[in-house]
Amino acid sequence: MTPTKQKVKTVIALALIVFLSARGWGSSRDLEKRAFILAEGVDGNPEGGFRAFYHIVIPRAAAGGGGEAGGGGGGGGGGQKPVLVETATAKSLWEARQAMQEKVNNPLFFGHLQAVVIGEDLARQGIKEVLDTMLRSADVRRRAWIIIGEEGAGKILNTLPKLEAVPSLYLARTLEMQDYLKMITPLRLGEFMTKASAPGEAPVAALLKAEKDTVRLSGLAVFKGDKMVGKLNTPETRHFLLAAMGRGLGPERIPAPRGNGTLVYTITGAQRLVKPSVRGNEVSLSVRVRVEGNIMEKSGATSLADEAYLREVEAAVAAKLQADCRTVLRHFQKDFRTDAYGFGAIIQARYPKVWRQIDWEKEFPDVPINIRVEAEVRRLGMAAN
Repeated sequence: MTPTKQKVKTVIALALIVFLSARGWGSSRDLEKRAFILAEGVDGNPEGGFRAFYHIVIPRAAAGGGGEAGGGGGGGGGGQKPVLVETATAKSLWEARQAMQEKVNNPLFFGHLQAVVIGEDLARQGIKEVLDTMLRSADVRRRAWIIIGEEGAGKILNTLPKLEAVPSLYLARTLEMQDYLKMITPLRLGEFMTKASAPGEAPVAALLKAEKDTVRLSGLAVFKGDKMVGKLNTPETRHFLLAAMGRGLGPERIPAPRGNGTLVYTITGAQRLVKPSVRGNEVSLSVRVRVEGNIMEKSGATSLADEAYLREVEAAVAAKLQADCRTVLRHFQKDFRTDAYGFGAIIQARYPKVWRQIDWEKEFPDVPINIRVEAEVRRLGMAAN
């Protein structure tokens, strides 16, 4: 399928979704009499307030077909872009939306919002005001993905990938695929808001970086309440997710147990079991992680068909993952000082009386938490020898 045909299918599908949903709203407005916002980005403004960015669908251009998908957002009829990127600056996000409304001749509609992008600098200052505006907006989709842009929301939303005519859909589908493959666990807006205000649980958000004409996932942003307090790179994200929720699938390179070779072990499945213990008001936790996976690459002379050697490989994989998971946990306890693992929520559910007597935010950094990892090799590949 050519890029042009793929683009046409994408925009037609989008138009159908919008049209069918519009019928359900009971509104008589035509498709072209609403300004559909597919993504909203927010950065801090050096002079105070916010700078907001919007992806606005141009239905007539989107329905036209033709043109190229790349080169600044894809083409519509006659080469017109199907998505317009607009900016507004104001003292509050609500006022920025009003300023944006003054630039377009149709009412802004957020019912098909795919992504909310917040710049890293703003996230580190705190996004309570931004979240409050989102929460009070009746038409903002709680299922929109929340994203942190490493170099600002503006850079993310002004990067228009060639693989997708509608860049907002590219962002959404990237996160959906990562979530489906269990490589990360991005949060949607509603989930983020819940975790940000819940005792014993802290949110994380997908961290994206713009590169030339594409956007790539670079890890996770870690929050304490509404403030970003740190970030994880891709390997650290995998090790966090293994201990936090039995996810984080992907490759691990380890030294071969014998000789000077290396092995690449790809995690294909994982399970996590958390056992809290209480003595008086002293809390401790034991985390057991079981992973299974395949050997996808091998260098070295020793055959994997040797049963004893295979057990050594499993032990080596478990030891490396265990050390890495413990290292990331130390970051959360000593550097970030925030519980994104949800351990506090587990204690609250299991021991409600004890929970009411402890200050989890203060105690979490010093709580004894033991992570143990077990690994199993399921497949050796076509060349076991």
